[in-house]
Amino acid sequence: MSADNGQNEVLAAFMDEMKSSMADVEGVDDFTETARSVVVGEMAVDEAVPRMMAFFTGETAGNPVERARLVQLAQEIKSRAGLVPIVLLSFSTCRDVLKS
Repeated sequence: MSADNGQNEVLAAFMDEMKSSMADVEGVDDFTETARSVVVGEMAVDEAVPRMMAFFTGETAGNPVERARLVQLAQEIKSRAGLVPIVLLSFSTCRDVLKS
């Protein structure tokens, strides 16, 4: 097995764990389907962003105040540390905020 395959396996396991941990969060299926649609070219980014932000702002689920704080925190983290910490923040450490 090459190093690339090992890295792919680790990433795949991590993504499976994230998917499993978020399975009961309202709106996550639409969020991930929207992201998939952009990646495969079925939807424009400009169309996807409002749909995906509706998930984070609580328009499609509960906890709008907490979710707004999560968005603010993610924006600040991105400006200081980049994208990867936002993914970890949003989908693993802040599950309680995203779960309504």
